[in-house]
Amino acid sequence: MRLDAEHDKRWRHALFLACAATVVTAGACTKSWVLGPEPGAGGAGAGGMALPSGSGGFTFPGGSGGFTADHGGTGGHTPTCTTMSVGFDIPKTNMALLVGRDTSMSMRLGGGGSGDSSRMAAVQSQLKSLITTNQYAINFGYLGFPSLVACPNGMACCANGTEDGYAPPQGGAALSIMNMLTSCLPGTSMPGCTSLNDARPVAQALQAADGIFSSSSKNGDRVVLLIADGAPGCATDDPSTKCAAEKQAVATLYNDGIRTYVIAIGDDAQNDSCLQQIAGAGSSTMPTAVSDTASLMTALTRAMALALSAACTVELTPGNYDPDLLSVRLGDHDQDHEIPPDSHDGWTFAGSFTRIKLNGASCMKLQTSPTLKVSVNYGCPPCSAQLNNCD
Repeated sequence: MRLDAEHDKRWRHALFLACAATVVTAGACTKSWVLGPEPGAGGAGAGGMALPSGSGGFTFPGGSGGFTADHGGTGGHTPTCTTMSVGFDIPKTNMALLVGRDTSMSMRLGGGGSGDSSRMAAVQSQLKSLITTNQYAINFGYLGFPSLVACPNGMACCANGTEDGYAPPQGGAALSIMNMLTSCLPGTSMPGCTSLNDARPVAQALQAADGIFSSSSKNGDRVVLLIADGAPGCATDDPSTKCAAEKQAVATLYNDGIRTYVIAIGDDAQNDSCLQQIAGAGSSTMPTAVSDTASLMTALTRAMALALSAACTVELTPGNYDPDLLSVRLGDHDQDHEIPPDSHDGWTFAGSFTRIKLNGASCMKLQTSPTLKVSVNYGCPPCSAQLNNCD
């Protein structure tokens, strides 16, 4: 049945009132009238609202609310946005471990529990745990002193002999460092093995450290962690120039942007003025005192804390970024997914809109994985854990 314009108007008004009454009483209204210019068309609705052919209903504009949005939306079906990759860097810390292996390191360290609890064995055990766990978050390097074998050129005391070797700071270096850290004469390996020499050529070790960094990346902090259990020096040193060479060496490192921190094991080291001067000149700190295995673990963990934090800090290439349009992904050959802006396990801005910090589980994954990579995109809103739209 076709209706003229006036009848159409009256029928629409009657239909509206009938539906309104039915909603109040029955909670529903079923369309049973064909109104409009063509049968079954759904009509060019009154008031100018166009309805899709045959739909008999209404459509909602994108993003208007009421429907789950596409990625990053605020409700409704949002327009497609386009992302572009953002340049960034994750400056990893290069840390050279300078470890005293003199004879006194074979002395017992309190709190060791059962088994071998010498100072050297405790250092080996704690470093093995930390280096193995964090070898992809920190670029570790190693140099032991004094030499386990003969010194070159007939020297009586040296930091590194002809057979000792050293490791420049690099990622994934745990195995090579542990092989050197536990090496013994004649080339065997065992816990707690030390040199037969009780000298501590710290000055030479610090001098060698500057060269150790020459082949390492310079895009992150460079740190020397000196572990000693007594006063630096060799028997052949001139007493009138005590600590002069050590202070000069640490000053050279400092001027090259390399900070030096000291872990002092036992009373002799903790009370030594030269180690105190080295720490003060190298990092404006005091040596960290160690008297047992618990304090050793605490000292090593604290020494690495800042470096581990840096491994989860993403420095964006400077730009005028809208912070609401940045998104972060983690991926490797096995997985690739977006992480939400979240202070627990996602990411947050770190002091500015050009520095991002990964938190919780996301940070730990990045620190411990040799293959996991970060990517940062700009142009679309980030995903939301609440909306469960992080792929």
